[in-house]
Amino acid sequence: MTGSLHEKNGKWQLVLYGAVEILFPDKKSENPSKKVCKWISSNLSATSKNRLLASKMLVEKIMEYEQQENLVAERKALIDNGIIVPTLSVTTDILFTDFVEDWLKRKQGQIQQTTWEKYQIYAERHIIPYFAELNVKLSELKPRHFVDYYQYKSTGGRLDGKEGGLDITSVRGHAALIRTILNEAVIFEYINGNPAQNVAVPKRARTNAKSAKNVYMTATEANDVLKAIENEDIFPLVYVAITYGLRKSEVLGLKWDAVDFEKNTLEIKSTVVKNKTIVYKDTTKTESSHETYELLPEIKELLIAIKAEQDRNRKEYEELYTQTDYIFTQPDGRLYRPDSITRTFQRTLKRHGLPEMRFHDLRHSTASILFDKGWDLEAVKAWLRHADVETTSNIYLHVSKDRKHLLAADMHGTFIAPIVENNNDTETGEKKDA
Repeated sequence: MTGSLHEKNGKWQLVLYGAVEILFPDKKSENPSKKVCKWISSNLSATSKNRLLASKMLVEKIMEYEQQENLVAERKALIDNGIIVPTLSVTTDILFTDFVEDWLKRKQGQIQQTTWEKYQIYAERHIIPYFAELNVKLSELKPRHFVDYYQYKSTGGRLDGKEGGLDITSVRGHAALIRTILNEAVIFEYINGNPAQNVAVPKRARTNAKSAKNVYMTATEANDVLKAIENEDIFPLVYVAITYGLRKSEVLGLKWDAVDFEKNTLEIKSTVVKNKTIVYKDTTKTESSHETYELLPEIKELLIAIKAEQDRNRKEYEELYTQTDYIFTQPDGRLYRPDSITRTFQRTLKRHGLPEMRFHDLRHSTASILFDKGWDLEAVKAWLRHADVETTSNIYLHVSKDRKHLLAADMHGTFIAPIVENNNDTETGEKKDA
């Protein structure tokens, strides 16, 4: 972008030279990059005294259009990288809810379907209805808006009518989505800064102790559960999950091509996830989640039995059998739904009088058991396939009651016992005479 001063009709004129798409953004052109000039009156008399002021105005105007030029270049770069830019015009009158809706539309097809569906639930069921009542503009957002929102959702923002707020994990999901959306608003210069960037999600005091805590079974407790459900259809799935510390999506995503009976390996490379729709993906949650385990003898024996049972079921159901490559299927070959496994697991525990827990608590228990066995953080991290050791430490560094007892027993006698004068009779407990 360049410019110069010209005298016309007794006034200093600012003459800018640049692309038509920058100088005349509302003008349609077959060649947006075509160089044109734009005359802007300074409204200053063409005197030598005013020339300095006009020159300053020219520099400021060039800088203004250069910012627009840089923005257009950034948008083109994003488009070239497959990122769709906002369709809303840059104005101070844009409602926050309109920008959220626009963001959601643009991201569909740009991110994984299950992730997009999760964002859609957060946005359409929670964020948009809340901020629609406030009728707040994007440019009017302040940190206090999100302090209030997180507090509301943490204490009483449920949509099912139940008392209390959302789970803290859900509220953090809302906060992450809001920050992401507003960061993009900053990139595209709708706002100068992200008002939600440094707003923390409140830690909600929980009153229901049973539902508030993760379950960390000891090896003994886990074996009691496995023994109780060994004749249930869900047993093989639970056994494999707790042995390797697999997520529900990962154990449901196991395929026969992930098993090598000759090399004795089991590869974690596929998942089955659900938000609104069920998606079968040949990918894992993170890059570190993709891992190959040694096929333990007991797991190998179990998988061979499952394979034989599937062969028998194919013959029994004949043309009614659903052919898949998945390991864990229903008798007729149909795949399990993630939500049905959740319900089946809960019903199975209840039927056998076992403690209530989530399916993901099997993974928690694997971590706790590994710690009880003396594994260090790095070893547990590797087995559970965490991206970093901090995750292992923050989430799974749970010391079970049994391990505390072992630690106390190990500490006993470490130091020389103090000599304590005892003036009481050891049998009666009464104070001895001097």
